[in-house]
Amino acid sequence: MTVQPKSPPAYKKASPERIDAPKLAPAGDALPSRRKTPLRYNNFDYLRLFLALDVLFIHWQASNWGTPLRWSPLVDPVPCFVALSGLLIPDSFRASKNWQHFAWKRMIRVYPAFLCCLVLVLALFGSHALWPTLLVYLTVGLIEPKGQVNGVLWSLMLEEILYGWHVISRLTKLWGTPIAVLCLIASMCVWYPEQHNLAWSNITRTSAAFFAANIAYRNLAALDKVSPLWFVGAFALTRIPVHAFIGFTPLDGFIARSISMALIPIGPVGLVLAVRAIPQIRFQIPDVSYGVYLYHGVILLAALHYCRTNPALQMEITLPATLALSAASCYLVERPALKLKNRVPSIRFE
Repeated sequence: MTVQPKSPPAYKKASPERIDAPKLAPAGDALPSRRKTPLRYNNFDYLRLFLALDVLFIHWQASNWGTPLRWSPLVDPVPCFVALSGLLIPDSFRASKNWQHFAWKRMIRVYPAFLCCLVLVLALFGSHALWPTLLVYLTVGLIEPKGQVNGVLWSLMLEEILYGWHVISRLTKLWGTPIAVLCLIASMCVWYPEQHNLAWSNITRTSAAFFAANIAYRNLAALDKVSPLWFVGAFALTRIPVHAFIGFTPLDGFIARSISMALIPIGPVGLVLAVRAIPQIRFQIPDVSYGVYLYHGVILLAALHYCRTNPALQMEITLPATLALSAASCYLVERPALKLKNRVPSIRFE
């Protein structure tokens, strides 16, 4: 009697336990991990916190000594924030059940803390400050009326616009490297004549960083073969000319402005790719960066009201209060809200 060898068991395709876990997809449409690195990039949490604190430091300087700043920042923080989004959001969209689920995840990530920020504005400055502050958000910073107390809200609206465009381009199958390149060029072409206008300069620089990060996302398979030193070098080489010639002072002259236009999107994406590529920090920190970014301006203005002539005391009040409020927001508001990310309301959008 001949014993037939058993055929190997058939393995069923496992569905991911977490909706945000990257799935297998055609080349160029996934966010693969670098070899020998974990799926979660702890370095990004450190980068976000550094960028948020950098924004706080910039606003503290500008509030006391105006611009140009006494100490020029090492990075352009808001474009770096959005470049990080430009690298991660495409995969978050892919991992979503549908575009409604993606929109729901973005909503519960942004708006619970945003509403807490408005409550803070109401508590510290009264109801008369609410509408001017909301107007900064609604107009992407193009209008900053007297009485507004949180100038960073423009970037939240810009991100929502960029995410909306991303969803539309994905649903219409327009999204890809060519369309991202066109959007990047369009952003910098608008920046070129409008760089003297701070609001338009902020919008265009930040949008350019988002689209440049989209391009990087589409080419991660090739970028993973590049040494991290190249990304560090790209970031450093773009920031050295900025510190030497640009700072926060608009450039004059065709050549100088053209060089600046070419460098602006490279720095943020180079930094994000470098942080992704280097060995990941094992210790994970709570992601309080959103709270720091959102609340610091309101707290700083309150500190300025009570100790206008003492910059050191302002920082001694603002930094601990911001970190404490951000930690409370993280654990009491943001994390509980994020537990609902897969419980999409049964609303049908036709």
